[in-house]
Amino acid sequence: MAASIALSCRQWPSAPAISARPPRWVCCKGTSCSFSIDQRLPGQLLFETSYVGNQGNHGPTTVDINAVPFGTVLPGDVSNLNAYRPRVNYSNITENANILKSECDSLQASLRRSVGCLNLQANYTWSKTTANQNVNASLPNNGLDYYWGLSPGNRPQVLSFAYTLTVPKLNFTNRLANAVASGWQISGITQFESGPDLTAQSTNFNFSETNLSAKSIAGVTLQPVLLCNPTSNLKSNQFLNPSCFAPSAPGSLGAGVFPYLEGPAFWNSDLAVTRKFKVTKRQAFQFRFSAFNFLNHPLTTFHPGDGNLYLTYDAQGHLQT
Repeated sequence: MAASIALSCRQWPSAPAISARPPRWVCCKGTSCSFSIDQRLPGQLLFETSYVGNQGNHGPTTVDINAVPFGTVLPGDVSNLNAYRPRVNYSNITENANILKSECDSLQASLRRSVGCLNLQANYTWSKTTANQNVNASLPNNGLDYYWGLSPGNRPQVLSFAYTLTVPKLNFTNRLANAVASGWQISGITQFESGPDLTAQSTNFNFSETNLSAKSIAGVTLQPVLLCNPTSNLKSNQFLNPSCFAPSAPGSLGAGVFPYLEGPAFWNSDLAVTRKFKVTKRQAFQFRFSAFNFLNHPLTTFHPGDGNLYLTYDAQGHLQT
């Protein structure tokens, strides 16, 4: 005896988008480790060096589990993406996922000297921060390997100097002069930092090309490719060599992440002068004068959307300036 079963599938008038949550939800996880070595040196100096590491796992994001797999759509064939999806009756199916990772390693060192009315301290940090810069379900492993690299917020080196000088009680014959001149405190801090990664302004430097749509790949933002070290052969006040970038070939992705592309370095000096005047046994008022960037020096920087960080090519792949 033969049996038959008829199956029917509802046909949507237009492919709907759905949001989903996996049945097993994994919470974010962070791991930290550190160790320090202290050593007292001649001249009443105290030296300390430390390793500090942090690792993050299961960071929250969203992925399209119905994304068009990479390589399914030929370049230029993007007229009906839904026909190439694994579930053809739907468009995007967005699912919450805890799959992001991050890692930071740093070497920290400090040198301090506190003698009498003078306190001095110098701090130095070298660090490297890596993370998943993006996710894309069209790529293998949601693009976690393709987009893994230096974090745009990575600043490899930071150096700072801090000082505090307290004017001791003076021995003028005039009591008023003693009261006014003694007890002042002068403090300041000077900082030097590596320049920010220029990809923080734009992950692909607003890459555009006249025939970019013909090269597009479903669901994937095209990136330029690197031909050489973009921080080499620079002119005055130039931070990247545009000749080291080029459009990607049709059907290829280009660079998912770039190496550290250092922008203008940062340095700043702040100064403060304070004095507490006692009025009664329980009351006092404080005079404070603070000067930020008191040397009043200019700082070169790029702002978000800065036109100096755009990569634009014509149909022949020539850079437009």
